[in-house]
Formats: sequence, C-alpha cells, structure tokens
Amino acid sequence: MIPTETLLRSKSFGRAKRVRELSLKEPRIPLKSLVPAQRSWARLAHFNGRLDRGTQSMLRFIKHTGIVVGALSVLVFFCIYIGARYPASRPLTEAEKELAHSIYGDQIRLDSVRIAPDSIYSIDVSKTIGDTIHIRTADYNSDLSYKTLLIHELGHVWQYQNGGWGYIPKSLVVQFVAFSQTGSTSAAYNWEEDFLKGTPWEKLNPEQQAESIAEYFYYREIGGGQELKRQLECFIPFLRNNSCE
Repeated sequence: MIPTETLLRSKSFGRAKRVRELSLKEPRIPLKSLVPAQRSWARLAHFNGRLDRGTQSMLRFIKHTGIVVGALSVLVFFCIYIGARYPASRPLTEAEKELAHSIYGDQIRLDSVRIAPDSIYSIDVSKTIGDTIHIRTADYNSDLSYKTLLIHELGHVWQYQNGGWGYIPKSLVVQFVAFSQTGSTSAAYNWEEDFLKGTPWEKLNPEQQAESIAEYFYYREIGGGQELKRQLECFIPFLRNNSCE
C-alpha cells in the first residue's frame, strides 16, 4: 500500500508538471506585432511574450479601447475641420474690419476671418474655431456688446493665427476646471487676479487673454476706466507704446 504522504507528493508533482507543460504550450507573440498602446502596457507589465488567458484579455481590451479613442479623435478632428470651414459663414464687413484693425492692427489676417451667426457650433455659447467665429446672437443685446464680443472672439483668431490650434484644448480645460470647482466657467475668464499677481500676459490662458483685450476695447469705447485702460495698454503686447517704457 502506498503511503498517503507519497500519494499527495505525487499528485502535487503531477499538477506542477501539467502546469509547466501547459505553459510551454502557450502561444507566444512578438512585441513588434502589438499596436503602440499594447506595447506600452507590455513594457510596463514586463510582458514576456507568453499569451495566457489573462494576458489575451488585457491585450484585447487595450486594442479595443485604442480603437474607440482613435475613432473619437477622428470625430473631434472632423468637427474642428468643419467648424473652421463652416459653409454658412460670411466674411467680415468693412466696418468690422476697421473695428478689428483698431485693436489688432496687422496682427490678424482679416480677409481670412469668417462669421457664422447662430451656427450649430454656437448653440450654447459663441466660440471661435480657427478663422471662423461662431456668433450666438443671444450673447449680445446692443451694438457695443456685439463689438465687445467680436473683439473677444477675434482674440482667439489672433491666438490661432499666431500659435496654431493649441488654444482650443487649453481653453476647454480651464473652462472645465472652473465649472467643476464653481459651477460656472466665469473664473476661466478672470484675468485681473493674475494681472495683480504680476503674471505676464503671455502666460494667461486663452480666455483670459481674449477677455483682457475685450475689456480694453470696452473701456476705450465708453471713455471710462482710464487708469485700467492705460495699464492694459502696457500689459497686452501688441497694444504697448512708448509711454510704457
């Protein structure tokens, strides 16, 4: 009769042997055959190329997630492309060009700027995508408020023409943060606090930059706030003059 202890050892050895045999039979996959996201995970997880069931599930999950992210990226870029070349848009009028030039001078290629009133992109709020300004008529109620809004949105055109598409994600992020913290996006536009801290205009977020330009225009038009207007003239780079030195 075989002792119980010997049987247990034999069974344990047999299970270990079968595990080793199964592991040797597991298919292997070279790293170069993985998509970039899978390769990144493989390096972090010290993947040895052996495809057990858990590893296969993880690689499939990463691949499918990558496909979803890629599809969303294509959709976002498509929306931006259409928004920047919106068919139902018009060029600036001569009066609007004169208004823009009085603030931005030759800093903006005004012939490239388009206005799209009440487009699908301005359902919630006015916004600028590239050279196209999507104006929501509900955002202004007078000639002065329209002009002030236009000057603000032209600030984003200036950002696009002088720095590319980077202003869009930066603007979205600061508005999201402001809304998550206060329930409103207003804090994203508040340039005065950073101005008082001595933050250079170039370091402000895109909404702060555009809003500071719009406020300068507003005070210029109403003839008030002369001290603030003078400070803004020295604060905003393309408004600086000899008196700022």
